[in-house]
Amino acid sequence: MKDQKKAEAVASERMQLLAPLLAEGLDTARASQIKRQICEQTGLSERTLRRYLAKYRQGRLRGSEAQRQRTSAIGSDSAGGVGAGHSASPGGA
Repeated sequence: MKDQKKAEAVASERMQLLAPLLAEGLDTARASQIKRQICEQTGLSERTLRRYLAKYRQGRLRGSEAQRQRTSAIGSDSAGGVGAGHSASPGGA
């Protein structure tokens, strides 16, 4: 039970980080800029962020909360803030 909650919390945190990168029609230059901002704000490496994106695209982010957020992020314009509501800790990357 405790492990499941932690997995959901980590997945949710990662989804918050990825949300700005999931906006439809996001061009490559803007995506690169957003990635740099996320990395600067969180201390994550670009490689770690790319791994999170790959897991998301493969549907492998864990936790039911992440699945709910994934569904809502796909249908909404989430290019607003970068990492909104995210603390500076990478959550055990």
